[in-house]
Amino acid sequence: MRNIFSYTITRVSVTEEEDIPTYRKSYRNWFYKIPILGKAWYVLNARKLFLRYVKEQGYPDIIHVHSILDAGFAAMNIKNRFSIPYVVTEHSTSFARNLHSQRELKLIRMIADRSNSNIAVSSPFASLLHIKTGKEWTVMPNIVHERFFREIREPGNQLNFRFINICFLSKKKRVDLLINAFSSVFGGNPKIELYIGGTGDQLPELKQLVSNLNLEKQVVFLGALSRNQVMEEVEKADVFVLSSEFETFGVVLIEALALGKPVISTRSGGPEDIVEEYNGLLVPVNNVEALADAMQYMVDNYYKFDQTEIQHRCYKKYSEESVGKALEELYWQVLKQDKTT
Repeated sequence: MRNIFSYTITRVSVTEEEDIPTYRKSYRNWFYKIPILGKAWYVLNARKLFLRYVKEQGYPDIIHVHSILDAGFAAMNIKNRFSIPYVVTEHSTSFARNLHSQRELKLIRMIADRSNSNIAVSSPFASLLHIKTGKEWTVMPNIVHERFFREIREPGNQLNFRFINICFLSKKKRVDLLINAFSSVFGGNPKIELYIGGTGDQLPELKQLVSNLNLEKQVVFLGALSRNQVMEEVEKADVFVLSSEFETFGVVLIEALALGKPVISTRSGGPEDIVEEYNGLLVPVNNVEALADAMQYMVDNYYKFDQTEIQHRCYKKYSEESVGKALEELYWQVLKQDKTT
């Protein structure tokens, strides 16, 4: 019998991305049904990629991973072998949804304990991770790409008022709730529109819901969108709406704010750090009436939101310059502390 590993598909690519050498490795995980072996297989492949990087670029000063599982596990193993400090930034909603086993939580606590710094993308998420791990988590938001900070443009259709939602169409995004809220206050009013961008397993059900509510002339499904298409569609809209049940942050919200758009969001975790009185409205999760009221308020009071102020304050908080400076300061602190230990 041939060795099972002879069938492993492994590819390593090396590219220059914004003048940074970027190494990627793809491989087949034969152990996806056995989590502990899958993690060990991930660490082995990560270490091989790390050694390839070291051979060609030299040792890095610091490793920054964006998932405590499994990238954090790999970083911890590399630190144990090569004494390179690592930083963890966590984004996953799996913690809020209690999807981790006790064995995984034990490993997560170990990785967080060995990390030189732990970062959460919002303060509610940092509090949750503190409960889960027993460690303090620094809050540092996600970044809006510079291309979103361009000259503010008026919505594309001045005759109609347009709401927009862009997400992966899964159950936790509660786009069904958004459609029902929209229908309850604007159904039959052709001057109010709802555009929905993205794909996902809920798309057929959502289209059927729109049909059942006779909203085909008011609700438009845009399908999958490129990053440039996201900007174009948000610019054509008046208000961005996020109806999620769980969000650790809400990148789509800050992208909309960067374009000067006011937003409506559920209190789903991360958005509580983003949405303030000057830039939008917060509503409880899973509450059709509250979301409908917020949408009606936006139509009636849109003139109260200053698009220039929204964009300016978004830049100060979420631009590459702002977050990059904070991240650089954290790196220096980590390196300084590492030399003294």
